[in-house]
Amino acid sequence: MDNLVEGREYVLLSVRFDGSLGRAVLTLLDPVEQKIVTIPGDEDHKPYLLTDLSEKEVLNIAAIRGHKSFVGVVSVYKRDVLRDRDVKLTKVMAKDPLSIGRGPRSFREIIKSIGGHVWEGDIKYHNCYIYDKLLIPGYYYVYENGRLKRKKWVDKSGVREKIFSLVNPEFEEAKVILDELIPLFQTPSPQIKMLALDIEVSSLQEDVIPNVRETEEPIIAVALASNDGMKKVLIFDMWGKGEVESEEYEVEIFKDERELIKRVCEEIRKYPFVLTFNGDNFDIPYLKHRAQKLGLIEESKMFRLAEDMATIECSVHIDLYKFFHNKSIQTYVFGGKYRETTLNGVAKAILNMEKVSIEKSISELSNKELADYCFRDSELTLKLATFNNYLLIKLMFLFMRISKLTCYDVTRFGISTWIKNFLYYEFRRRNFLIPTKEEIRKLKGEAVSEAKIKGKKYLGAIVLNPKPGVHFNVAVLDFSSLYPS
Repeated sequence: MDNLVEGREYVLLSVRFDGSLGRAVLTLLDPVEQKIVTIPGDEDHKPYLLTDLSEKEVLNIAAIRGHKSFVGVVSVYKRDVLRDRDVKLTKVMAKDPLSIGRGPRSFREIIKSIGGHVWEGDIKYHNCYIYDKLLIPGYYYVYENGRLKRKKWVDKSGVREKIFSLVNPEFEEAKVILDELIPLFQTPSPQIKMLALDIEVSSLQEDVIPNVRETEEPIIAVALASNDGMKKVLIFDMWGKGEVESEEYEVEIFKDERELIKRVCEEIRKYPFVLTFNGDNFDIPYLKHRAQKLGLIEESKMFRLAEDMATIECSVHIDLYKFFHNKSIQTYVFGGKYRETTLNGVAKAILNMEKVSIEKSISELSNKELADYCFRDSELTLKLATFNNYLLIKLMFLFMRISKLTCYDVTRFGISTWIKNFLYYEFRRRNFLIPTKEEIRKLKGEAVSEAKIKGKKYLGAIVLNPKPGVHFNVAVLDFSSLYPS
């Protein structure tokens, strides 16, 4: 954990559960020192689920009461918006998120097995913490008296009054929401030092991707390009092909792959953001497993692998492949300019630049050819993040603020997850019970028309049966082009 500076502004990037601490840990950007810092979250906040079983009924379940992770139960009141009534529920708390909702022996499954109903037992803990603490990822916080406080937005341009003048005075709720949203749009994104990274692995066959788990082949080149001017290629000269001269980038030659990996990690530690293109699936896992294989324990620990992402201990890893693969980014931000989400396809469409073309396997290239090829990939990755005055990075921070997703999640999941997370946040903020999919189907019903494709149009929808009666203050919600082709 890091010591924060009194009165300094930080940007909230993510939240995660730390098993060793038994609590949430917040990851922040220090814009002044350009580094990632972490601080422990609220010790009293525990993973939990909600059930309609009473406190006594839950305590009578031996598998829960005697569980080593069981913390306790407490009664809470929520607004059930599906049934339009207040309900009393039991909050069941645990020491770790896995005990709540992972596997057949989790509290969620135990309660379901005896006929109880469960709500909010499948929400990831880091999201749950953000909802309960009303945190806004991507926004500025000031460290004062040992606590983080959301930075107060000052309307210097009068934009709030201009927007409010367009709102019907009777819609007080709209003004409340706008007061929350306007600062998210008007507050600038932070300036961040970023490093783009690309690795090349020895291979005698073209178009064969090395196995990221076995990592039998050595890393023979790593290209580094940063927005503060670094242009560097590190080469493991295992075949003795000689020195490389280039006016475009600096070259370091290594006779030992271990030293090359150490050097890469040394450079990574200098940057709060590390960019890759498909780094979740290749670059970062390969670096980790190769370091492990070579006995570089400390370097290997820098990289963490989860089911759907790869992270770096001292930096934030953004995989641009997954961000550009997002249909909303592809369609709405870039107007369908690119169809292939390969580095070459995206760069050619957006930057009018392409990868270096090679007709030989990686291992057959000269050191100069290898360096040119590898560096261009890192250069394209950096340019995709920085072109048009950092458009992509600014959008990332805006989407984080609106959706309330962490920097890791917003760049790796699609718009349906963005919208769902925003709604969950608002439900929790208003003390609404977040309904399950099953009860929505059961209570509201669904009629699904047969899905047909006519040309490029999708036909079909889920129709909810309306509740009879007269309704006031009705708002229309519509997502245009919900199914972009």
